[in-house]
Amino acid sequence: MKTMPKSTKEEKFRWIKPILDKEISIKNMGRVCPFSERSLKYWLADYKESGMAELENKSRRPKSNPKETPIRIKMRNNEYNDLEHCGLNGLSPNEFLRLSEVQNVCG
Repeated sequence: MKTMPKSTKEEKFRWIKPILDKEISIKNMGRVCPFSERSLKYWLADYKESGMAELENKSRRPKSNPKETPIRIKMRNNEYNDLEHCGLNGLSPNEFLRLSEVQNVCG
């Protein structure tokens, strides 16, 4: 019994393995495979060049977000939120919010 692939690279390998083993041609695999024949060719070339690691998905999205809040500001916010404030019964805002969520869920 075959198991489900655990990753996309494993799934890609399952589709190109019969081609590598010369059990079926790329053209015939393209007829039964849910992916295009061109994709199969890319995967084969990638696999032959660098092995399984090359079958990993390559993100085309940017690795950073220019509008993201700088880490120093995030750290300062976390420090501020962990300070004790007046009016919250001596609790930090984070502690107070955690208690409020528990009371709302139970109450």
